[in-house]
Amino acid sequence: MVFPPAIAGYHPLLLPIRYPNGAADLPTVKLTQVAVDRLKPPASGRIDYFDTQLPAFGLRVSSSGRKSWIVMYRVGGKLVRETLGTLTRIP
Repeated sequence: MVFPPAIAGYHPLLLPIRYPNGAADLPTVKLTQVAVDRLKPPASGRIDYFDTQLPAFGLRVSSSGRKSWIVMYRVGGKLVRETLGTLTRIP
């Protein structure tokens, strides 16, 4: 795997700039309470929003409106996405 040049706040071993299949750029937002409350669910599927201050930390929003906190990291070079809990349990 070829890593892009260093970018401020980005570490290639923690989080890729693109999804694992290279589909699209990762959407980023400063995950404040107001920003999280304003995030609307997609028409279908789900979308992951990553924090601008903590790149491996994010919020997954599903089309049903469910919001879950997630974190991404690597184990043995393999990308792992871990769900920490829902927004209702961890506000």
